[in-house]
Amino acid sequence: MGDVLYLSAPGDDKRAPTQVTPEGHAVRLDEQGRITHLTAVNAKWLLDRDGELLATLRDGRQLRLGRDDVAEIVP
Repeated sequence: MGDVLYLSAPGDDKRAPTQVTPEGHAVRLDEQGRITHLTAVNAKWLLDRDGELLATLRDGRQLRLGRDDVAEIVP
């Protein structure tokens, strides 16, 4: 069974629509197009395998989080 990592910025609007990425994660954006929330599925496994989490948005932008970025919250 996999794990799920939830990351939210202050002010994340939980009512805003969510994008599902090709990698299987969910991303929420604010009105200016800034990422305010990430739900990353199998986060630890992906970090162990790839050394990063990748989420590709509909507009082609990519969010990349390396192990160092989440070291304090992902063992």
